[in-house]
Amino acid sequence: EAVASYTLPGTRHQKCFCRTCGSAVPNTHIPGLLVVPAGCLDSELSRVPTAHLFTSSRAAWDRALGDVPEFSGLPKAT
Repeated sequence: EAVASYTLPGTRHQKCFCRTCGSAVPNTHIPGLLVVPAGCLDSELSRVPTAHLFTSSRAAWDRALGDVPEFSGLPKAT
Protein backbone atom coordinates (compact mmCIF):
# COMPACT_ATOMS: atom_id res chain seq x y z
CA GLU A 1 0.00 0.00 0.00
CA ALA A 2 2.84 2.41 0.78
CA VAL A 3 4.69 1.87 -2.51
CA ALA A 4 4.14 4.40 -5.26
CA SER A 5 5.77 4.87 -8.64
CA TYR A 6 6.47 7.77 -10.93
CA THR A 7 7.29 7.54 -14.64
CA LEU A 8 8.95 10.53 -16.24
CA PRO A 9 6.62 11.51 -19.12
CA GLY A 10 7.97 10.61 -22.55
CA THR A 11 10.60 8.20 -21.15
CA ARG A 12 10.94 4.66 -19.84
CA HIS A 13 12.43 5.94 -16.56
CA GLN A 14 10.37 4.90 -13.57
CA LYS A 15 11.04 5.45 -9.87
CA CYS A 16 9.35 3.38 -7.17
CA PHE A 17 9.37 4.74 -3.64
CA CYS A 18 7.76 4.52 -0.20
CA ARG A 19 4.94 7.05 0.19
CA THR A 20 5.71 7.34 3.91
CA CYS A 21 9.45 8.01 3.94
CA GLY A 22 10.39 8.52 0.27
CA SER A 23 12.97 5.72 0.22
CA ALA A 24 13.66 4.04 -3.11
CA VAL A 25 12.29 0.49 -3.30
CA PRO A 26 12.86 -2.41 -5.72
CA ASN A 27 10.81 -2.48 -8.91
CA THR A 28 10.20 -4.67 -11.95
CA HIS A 29 9.09 -2.09 -14.51
CA ILE A 30 11.54 -3.54 -17.08
CA PRO A 31 10.32 -7.04 -18.00
CA GLY A 32 12.75 -9.72 -16.82
CA LEU A 33 14.78 -7.30 -14.68
CA LEU A 34 14.56 -6.60 -10.96
CA VAL A 35 15.99 -3.18 -10.09
CA VAL A 36 17.15 -3.01 -6.47
CA PRO A 37 18.35 0.44 -5.30
CA ALA A 38 21.57 -0.06 -3.32
CA GLY A 39 20.32 2.30 -0.60
CA CYS A 40 17.56 -0.12 0.38
CA LEU A 41 19.98 -2.96 1.16
CA ASP A 42 20.94 -3.54 4.80
CA SER A 43 23.21 -6.57 4.56
CA GLU A 44 26.50 -7.57 2.97
CA LEU A 45 26.34 -8.17 -0.76
CA SER A 46 27.44 -11.53 -2.14
CA ARG A 47 27.87 -10.08 -5.63
CA VAL A 48 29.76 -7.09 -6.93
CA PRO A 49 28.75 -4.84 -9.84
CA THR A 50 29.42 -6.38 -13.23
CA ALA A 51 28.98 -3.22 -15.30
CA HIS A 52 28.93 0.57 -15.11
CA LEU A 53 26.06 1.72 -17.33
CA PHE A 54 25.59 4.93 -19.32
CA THR A 55 29.22 5.99 -19.04
CA SER A 56 28.98 8.03 -22.24
CA SER A 57 26.79 10.54 -20.40
CA ARG A 58 28.30 10.41 -16.91
CA ALA A 59 29.42 13.54 -15.11
CA ALA A 60 33.09 14.52 -15.39
CA TRP A 61 33.56 14.07 -11.62
CA ASP A 62 32.51 10.41 -11.92
CA ARG A 63 35.79 9.55 -13.65
CA ALA A 64 38.02 10.32 -10.66
CA LEU A 65 36.12 9.13 -7.59
CA GLY A 66 39.05 6.97 -6.53
CA ASP A 67 40.93 10.19 -5.71
CA VAL A 68 38.47 11.59 -3.15
CA PRO A 69 38.86 11.16 0.63
CA GLU A 70 36.88 8.38 2.29
CA PHE A 71 35.04 8.68 5.61
CA SER A 72 33.68 5.83 7.72
CA GLY A 73 30.86 8.13 8.88
CA LEU A 74 29.90 11.78 8.52
CA PRO A 75 32.97 14.04 8.24
CA LYS A 76 33.54 16.56 11.00
CA ALA A 77 32.27 20.08 10.27
CA THR A 78 35.00 22.63 9.71
